Amino acid sequence: MISDYIAKLVVRMLHTEIRITADKTIVKRYAGLEENQDPFLTDKGFLQTVWERKPLSIPDIFSEYSMIYYARLDIDSKTSVLAGPVCVMENMGEAEQWMRKAHGIADDVRIPYCDMTAFLNGILLIYYEGTGREISVEELCKYHGISGWNKEKDIEKFQKNIFRRKEEGKLHNPYQHEQRKLKSIQEGRLKELAECQKEVYTGELGKVAENPLRQEKNISIIVIVLASRAAIRGGISAELAFSMADHDIIQIERMNDLIAIRAATMEYETEFARLVNRQRSATNLYVKKAEEYVYLHLHEPIHVSDIAGALKIHPDYLTKVFQREKGISAHEYIQSEKMREAEKLLSYSDYSVSEIAAFLSFNSQSHFSKCFRQIYGETPAAYRRNIKEERI
Repeated sequence: MISDYIAKLVVRMLHTEIRITADKTIVKRYAGLEENQDPFLTDKGFLQTVWERKPLSIPDIFSEYSMIYYARLDIDSKTSVLAGPVCVMENMGEAEQWMRKAHGIADDVRIPYCDMTAFLNGILLIYYEGTGREISVEELCKYHGISGWNKEKDIEKFQKNIFRRKEEGKLHNPYQHEQRKLKSIQEGRLKELAECQKEVYTGELGKVAENPLRQEKNISIIVIVLASRAAIRGGISAELAFSMADHDIIQIERMNDLIAIRAATMEYETEFARLVNRQRSATNLYVKKAEEYVYLHLHEPIHVSDIAGALKIHPDYLTKVFQREKGISAHEYIQSEKMREAEKLLSYSDYSVSEIAAFLSFNSQSHFSKCFRQIYGETPAAYRRNIKEERI
């Protein structure tokens, strides 16, 4: 069966409706397309024609008006998936006019654009989810004789894009800039990283999405992944770096403000560099392991005895080496790290103060606020309010 998660993911990829059917009756639709805009609902004859198509053991890809594509996926004897329409060429106003007349759909309908490669991959993803069968794009294209996609055309399109960017002087950011940033993270050099983040360059970021918000999020995710790998090369444990990256990416996905996403991305880069810096400053292995333990358990109650137990040492010894190496007690370090996490959530998320307190396993909001004020000098609510005012 198709999970809601995969169906919704494919909808985001293809920008079109996904319909689950049982015994040739549509039982679930995912993209929220209005019924008077759905050709499968406005044109019963069209739907009947689709059901009369020969059942296939692979996704059935079919088109109309040359560049309008659909897919029918037979999951089992009763369940099928209907996807589409998508237009594999941009600015096809004529195709939209044709569809309105052919299927009696609303006058304001727009056919979503989706390039052929993305469309086929999305269809194969949902087919695999439903059947467990793996099919390559090449196999699917060869079977259907699809001429709208082939490797040669993809390469040709790629080369034309490079030529156009050169002609327009729109080159990517210099590779050296990226390398300087990653090296500063790998070596835990916070000052150098800050200087890299302020650099002005003549190039531009690569285009990885059509939608501006999706573009900003995708760039952020790329930056976070690269920073996590640089931190691993700098000596941070892979599990810790991966966990940090997972956490940071989830936070980015929850944001909808371009400026906040960019600010958070820079902070996440800095956090990786800061972690490497701390590790290199910590001469005691137990301190390093304790820091990793705290980060991985920030959303849980943490006691010094918990960390000592995990490291198989006596709590008093851990307290002693922590005080010697960090200049603060292990308990103070736990609190400061929880407050650092709280500061990020207040700055870059929409969670309420009470929710953040609960996430960080404080027994009460008042205790959380007291701890936050001791480090940042103001209440969580006041801190968030001031941050928002600074961004206006």
